[in-house]
Parts: sequence; structure tokens; C-alpha cells
Amino acid sequence: MSTPWRKSRTGLPSPLPEAKAGQHLRKVEDLWPLAGKLLVAERLRLNTRRLTTVWLEQPVLSNLWWTVSLKEKRSIDQNSKTLALWLNSTLGLIALIANREETEGPWIDFKKPVLKALPVLDVTLLSGDQRRELASAYDRLADQTLQPFPQMAGDPVRAEIDAAIAQALGLPDFSVLRTLLAQEPIICLERL
Repeated sequence: MSTPWRKSRTGLPSPLPEAKAGQHLRKVEDLWPLAGKLLVAERLRLNTRRLTTVWLEQPVLSNLWWTVSLKEKRSIDQNSKTLALWLNSTLGLIALIANREETEGPWIDFKKPVLKALPVLDVTLLSGDQRRELASAYDRLADQTLQPFPQMAGDPVRAEIDAAIAQALGLPDFSVLRTLLAQEPIICLERL
């Protein structure tokens, strides 16, 4: 089964017309400013999940993903795609895993304050060419199927993500980090 990390405009749920039993209905005018196109997983099961972040074609609200709004509104889609690519790269995964809140074994959470302070690629410091290159890599790879995290060492799509990051930022090949991260016990649930 294919697991693209870009969602289409179709099939999105619409707001409830009335509250569920025992709950109050929040006004859409209060919620809609919280919508976003860039979503980061609130919880991950590291031994089965494939990605941490998705970019959507239209703003959405979610109860399972944190919506991320970028301060820099210029080139917002390009910047959001760049961050989605970064957070699904090996370097992004290392940053996320290092800042996780453990819940139970491979189940981890990300709290808003932790994500707000997460060290990520500062897209505002990238040149226009670098942002275009990374957003283009996102567009080229977004419909490809990523392997679960424990299989990332041999995942050709994740290798392409890492190669795109390395090329755009002038970094050396860091594929050895992907191999080592795949062997991390919290991810593969095996002792070395």
C-alpha cells in the first residue's frame, strides 16, 4: 500500500454541523486561524511509522498532528516544503528523536514547547536557489513511499531526501548516520 506524504484536496473531513453528545461546539472562526499546511506528528511509534511531517495543499486542522505556522509569510509554501523535507531527513529525525518525550517504549510524543524550541533548518537563511532546490526535491519525492524508520538504512527515498539536503547545503554524505539511526534500539526494538 502506498503511503504518500502529500495529501490531496479531496477526502478531507468537514467540520461538524452540531456538537457531539456531551460536548460543546467550538466556533470555526476561533479554530480556523490555527489551521496550517505544515503538520508535525504529535505522537509517533518509531518502529512502525514512516514520516514525521507532511505538507498539505490547503490549510487543515487536526487532532493528531501539530499544525505549524511559519512567521516568514514570503514563499511560505516553498519554506514549508523545505521544512517537511528537512524533518523527514536523517538530520531532522535525529533532532526530533533527541527532543522526544518518551511515553512507552517506541511510542513518543512531541509537546508544543519542545517543538517550538526544536533545532531545525532556518529556511530564512537559505538562498533563494537553495529553497527552490529543496522545495523541488520535496515535490519530486512527496508521492514516493517511505519505508518504516527501522528500514531507513536501505530506503532509497530517504537516501534521496538526504542527498538533496546534503547537496543544497553543501554537506558531506551523511548516509552512515541513517544506517546508525536505523540500528538505534528505540527505533528497531533490537539490541545490538
